Amino acid sequence: MTDISESGSLKGTKTAVLLGIFDGVHIGHREVYKAAEGERKSGLKTAVFTFLSGSVTTKGSIGLIYPEKTKREIFDSLGADFYYSPEFYKLKDLSAEEFFNNVIINKLGAKVICCGEDFRFGKNASAGVSELRKMCDSSGIRLKVVPPVLYKGQAVSSTRIKNALISGDIESANDMLSRAFGYSERVIHGRELGRKLDFPTINQQIPSGTVLPRFGVYLSEVSYKGKKYRGVSNVGVKPTVGKNDPIIETHILGLNESLYGNKVRVELKKFMREEIRFDTVTELKLQVLKDIENAGKEVM
Repeated sequence: MTDISESGSLKGTKTAVLLGIFDGVHIGHREVYKAAEGERKSGLKTAVFTFLSGSVTTKGSIGLIYPEKTKREIFDSLGADFYYSPEFYKLKDLSAEEFFNNVIINKLGAKVICCGEDFRFGKNASAGVSELRKMCDSSGIRLKVVPPVLYKGQAVSSTRIKNALISGDIESANDMLSRAFGYSERVIHGRELGRKLDFPTINQQIPSGTVLPRFGVYLSEVSYKGKKYRGVSNVGVKPTVGKNDPIIETHILGLNESLYGNKVRVELKKFMREEIRFDTVTELKLQVLKDIENAGKEVM
């Protein structure tokens, strides 16, 4: 997948353009991608337009599902040809007509546009799908509007997924994302308390600006060097040992080697229990041993 620069242009390349924020690239977003992907038979390339994650802020925001790097990686894995993600402030004052002409047509070379029913654009989000359809009709561009995808009878949305994460309903979040929610981060040094208590763990920083899942212990799956391992992950602030910055700490069953500095994928599969403050480290050890035993019995 090729990134389009600020000065770059796809003019001369015929494209099917996806329009949206695409936080999470959930099952609804993937239907928009499939609509664009279906235009390959007409000789079109797929081009993703989205704003740089974190550059669009709304009042009361609870954070992103994924940082920008993960959103981009997902579209790359889906097979998108081009990716353009400018910062919101650089385009926010364009009128709907200016955005349509300057970005969609002149920069991205759109012959087909694909979006969801709730897509809005232009200064102060002044235009929606009806205005976009008129512009497309007058410019000879085909518009494909994808209806919402339902999960358990309700429309899938990024907000709904975030609320599922916050409540600890990781299974529903994973279903709506079409992949297990987790983190692909480098292993950092912690206090090495787990190693001293005979259950070594890896520590990973939770990306800044992302939504925090419900604090507690999860059954997890760890991917490292092409192999998958069962894990027990604690998301939270480690109250017993007095650490205040949210991290994810994982004990990996069947793997006992130093992973410091390595990028490791940890996916959350099932919420097991709340984060608890114990009076003593011994009580903590006994509970963690019980968590490990329970994780070994769970169906992945």
